[in-house]
Amino acid sequence: MEAHSRQQGLGSLIIVDASVAVQWIAEEDTSALSDELLYRSDLAAPALMQIEVANALRRKVWVGDISIEQAKVGLAFVRGKVSALLLPSQVLDRALEMSHLLYHPIYDCIYLALAERHDATVVTYDQDLLEKARDNGFGKLVATLPMGSA
Repeated sequence: MEAHSRQQGLGSLIIVDASVAVQWIAEEDTSALSDELLYRSDLAAPALMQIEVANALRRKVWVGDISIEQAKVGLAFVRGKVSALLLPSQVLDRALEMSHLLYHPIYDCIYLALAERHDATVVTYDQDLLEKARDNGFGKLVATLPMGSA
């Protein structure tokens, strides 16, 4: 697996953001693309990703896309599939710097700072984050699906 991910220009660790993880639970246009990550064993995210996923699922329950039981099962699935990474103070400091440089929310920049620290890649559908990261020299830290299309 590691050789395969490096071949595509990705680090050996994939940091998944909530925009990707939510699609494992609630069907969206790009859910099939998100599903390609389910075969990997090297998925990680900051613990805050679980909160972001829970909030997105809450919205989907409110609008009737999924039931509260589906949301709970889905959240448990994400917790089991994606390793939670610690957030050392140096990473938070770096995320703050990135947030200032990119003029982008620190929540997303935490993913970038963790990717930088772990020589990893953030996989996201957040087009604003992708563009700002690329425009400011952090393009190697981000990718979208399908893999390698960043």
